[in-house]
Amino acid sequence: AVKTVLSHVSAAYGRVGEDLQFEMSALVLQLQELLTVDPNKSKTVISHSGYSVKQPNQSLISSQPKGRLMPQHEIRSKNASKNVNRLIQNLGMKQVVVRNEAVEVELNGRNVTHCSFCKEESHAFTTCPNREAFKMNAQEYILSSNLKFATNQQALRSRIGSMPHSLAQKVEGLSYLSRLDKTQLRSNFVLHEARIMVDKTMYYHVSFLNEHAQPGEKSWISWDVMNTIITHSNVKRKFVFDKTITHKQGWIHQNVSASSVGLLGVASVSNDGNAVLSFHDTSKRKSPSSSSVVTDKPQHEQEASKPSTPKRLYRVASEKEQA
Repeated sequence: AVKTVLSHVSAAYGRVGEDLQFEMSALVLQLQELLTVDPNKSKTVISHSGYSVKQPNQSLISSQPKGRLMPQHEIRSKNASKNVNRLIQNLGMKQVVVRNEAVEVELNGRNVTHCSFCKEESHAFTTCPNREAFKMNAQEYILSSNLKFATNQQALRSRIGSMPHSLAQKVEGLSYLSRLDKTQLRSNFVLHEARIMVDKTMYYHVSFLNEHAQPGEKSWISWDVMNTIITHSNVKRKFVFDKTITHKQGWIHQNVSASSVGLLGVASVSNDGNAVLSFHDTSKRKSPSSSSVVTDKPQHEQEASKPSTPKRLYRVASEKEQA
């Protein structure tokens, strides 16, 4: 009987007047509400103007498609949950997420950024506490082909050419390393002391740091080895700490003289474009140009020490022309 009535109503809907169509539509909406809305999951709310609406409860809201319009408190709750999940993932922790279909999904945490100096997590090299500890009693030089650190290598070479050193005894024999392995060549290191032998050969007391910024045993190295490890042409940063800034008893400062210039040697250009110093005695040779010799004078002192004869001759010539 219901199907018959509904079929007659549907067939007669197009033949009746507009007022009757409106009443039939209202009855159809009531029928639809009866079939689709559960009275136990909603309640009728009447406004002050006399309008009434059906307010669904939380269980009915959660069963609706996610594309619906959500109230502000749901949006805030959803954003807060996303922020918590993002923080958990950034910490590198695993997380089990249960979806609406009751399917458990295990999420792997993101890769955590490690410190390029000590390989520890949760901080960058700019805020590394181990690096700050080395800088408390040492001068730091960061070697890199990055333009930000481009001048550090030349500054380190100038420092090595002018740093204080100790004098070796005549009968003293020094055991030193003349060759390093690949790990030591790439490692950061600490420069503790420079020592000059009787034959004017300079050696350096260094300790290499491992990947966790822990220093190894101290070793003496020759100038050729020192020249190799401070010649750095990679973008990856290399950290050098100079502890000779703290003067110790018995150390002497290098003086700028012909002998010291001959001891430091001349600079040549290696295959990778960096200046490489040769530790040969050049005291008997002619002094090379200022651009090819590493001295311990700052640039402004070298310019100030240049003779002023050309300027004086120019003044004399000017006076003669005026006369």
